[in-house]
Amino acid sequence: PLVSGSYFGSITFTNEATNEYLWYTVEASVSPPEPETTLEMRAPVRGAVGVEIGLANPLDSETTFAVELRGRGLLGPSTFTLEAHQSGVYELVYSPLLVTTGDGEDGAVLFSSDAVGQFWYRLNLVADATVAQELDDMSCAVGDVCTQPLWLQNPSDQELQLQYCVTNTRNFSIKGSSTSNMTGNHTVKTPTRVLLPPFGRASVIVEYTPSSLSDFESASIVFSEKNVASDWEFTVRGRGRAPSVMKPLVVTARVNEAASTLFTFKNPFAAPLRVDVKLVAEDFEHSPGSASPPSPRGAPAPVFDMLLKKRRVLLESFGLLQVPISFLPRVSWLFTVVTSTQSSSGGIRCGEWPKHRFILVSWLS
Repeated sequence: PLVSGSYFGSITFTNEATNEYLWYTVEASVSPPEPETTLEMRAPVRGAVGVEIGLANPLDSETTFAVELRGRGLLGPSTFTLEAHQSGVYELVYSPLLVTTGDGEDGAVLFSSDAVGQFWYRLNLVADATVAQELDDMSCAVGDVCTQPLWLQNPSDQELQLQYCVTNTRNFSIKGSSTSNMTGNHTVKTPTRVLLPPFGRASVIVEYTPSSLSDFESASIVFSEKNVASDWEFTVRGRGRAPSVMKPLVVTARVNEAASTLFTFKNPFAAPLRVDVKLVAEDFEHSPGSASPPSPRGAPAPVFDMLLKKRRVLLESFGLLQVPISFLPRVSWLFTVVTSTQSSSGGIRCGEWPKHRFILVSWLS
């Protein structure tokens, strides 16, 4: 045979005088020939390296080679066709996902043709670990959250289901991750999966919640799939800025019908924080058509009201405070109000906006 493999047949012996016969089945296992040579292919994990292998067709007719790849991370066409007396180059790519140990792994590429025969190359495959990739530094006001995308590229022909973990879950998280468990005083995110199609890419959103105004806070984000993809590590840093005006809340209501909304204030620090909550509003009583029905005590009911039982609250480290606000408009009008939160040891500077509206400029702890 010209090609290695297992071949099956039979042999029959017949007595022509009596027509008696005896037959045997035959199985032949044919080994490949000795390799042409040994090729070393070395690449970083999730990188790629290629090698060109020359082929020739000595026949007077077209021939097609069946190509067999043996080894993890090998990519290339499964067939290679050459015209009569034509030469060509087969391109073999090695793009590993798992780091190899020792001197690497054995691999092979075999070319088989029923007309030409079979030949092959032994491969020494080495996949090196890569250094962590650094993401852009992140910065936002203490009490706020900022984000940036993190892109993942799958260089292989198989689907990846990557698990990830974040080393510093106090300050960093992956948007959309919802499962968590408590270990001691720390919250540990349980592994969540990111699906990467073959040769595809996907992004996840990294969220940063600062808890410091001076030092950089950092984390490592590691993606992996057991026995399929080695650790894929990213590092990120962030630093907080002094608090300022947060994103506005919009509440809509019909005239003389109450509506409400709420926002959540989080103590961004590792120490308890005592805060005072105040409502700073323009003079709505002198807006056009603002005849307000009196409250049960005789005073006009406020357009905005903060429904907190206590305006001075002690928040534990990283504690949350929900602040509900009611809105009862008397006319169809655009009303603006600012809710300010300050520590008992600090203060808030407010600047005057046109038309007697006030906006929070800074918050001093």
